[in-house]
Amino acid sequence: MLVSPGLPMLAGHFPGRPVVPGVAQLALAIALAGRAYAGACPRLLRRAKFRAPVEPATPGLGQASLTCQLFPTKVAGEVEFVLSAVVDRLAPEPRTDPGARVAEGFLGLSPRRPDVPLEPAPRPPVAPPPDQPPITAVLPHRAPALLVQRALHLGAGADDAAWFEGRVPADNFLVRDGRADVLAALEFAAQGAACLDVLRGFAQGGARMLQGWLVGVKAAALHAPDFAADAQLVASLRTAARGSFVNVTTQVGASGFLVVDAELQIFVQ
Repeated sequence: MLVSPGLPMLAGHFPGRPVVPGVAQLALAIALAGRAYAGACPRLLRRAKFRAPVEPATPGLGQASLTCQLFPTKVAGEVEFVLSAVVDRLAPEPRTDPGARVAEGFLGLSPRRPDVPLEPAPRPPVAPPPDQPPITAVLPHRAPALLVQRALHLGAGADDAAWFEGRVPADNFLVRDGRADVLAALEFAAQGAACLDVLRGFAQGGARMLQGWLVGVKAAALHAPDFAADAQLVASLRTAARGSFVNVTTQVGASGFLVVDAELQIFVQ
């Protein structure tokens, strides 16, 4: 895949420094798996790591591309994926840099689209939402990449989850034919986790802009391949910070039904 500056997946992520989102890298691996294994649907993710930001090459200096390889494992229905980035440089003389591994992980695949009723999603606490700044004062994402709308509850620790609500814009790159890819639910949860500490401290210190990078998916159960693009998203988040890294346990619902259970790692700066 050629990473050109005009790719829809770069729109709004991030203004001034376009970066291929981690969920876009996952989408590339899943699309390749679907073609290689006759329409197989992803059901599980584990040990996914995003090792380096992927940026488009500077116009006039070369082209950047992503390649993806799949390797069946000994687990039935599972493949390992490896993404590499290659930059063809045009100046001062033509040459091709060796591909650098930028992402890797394991996909559990179902041979067909699941046809089972979804479980009801957990419900957030019934309480007035906390005082908070506009999300655009905290996160650098802009439309169509911004999925979080507001915090519903900020939580007080491991036993008191934070809650966010949001929506996938119709022009987001993960929306097609009125359906949003389930990976949008992972991105939504990651955005909420990235701004949680700032929102918790808003009353004392005001808002400040953060960048949050999805650097890992320890495990994720994908209960549906997609959901209605106009669905209201709600996520519960339990977080534990270690320096700039935030470990996140999340459940995401779409229109009241559970679509994702996941353990993520975010790098926040």
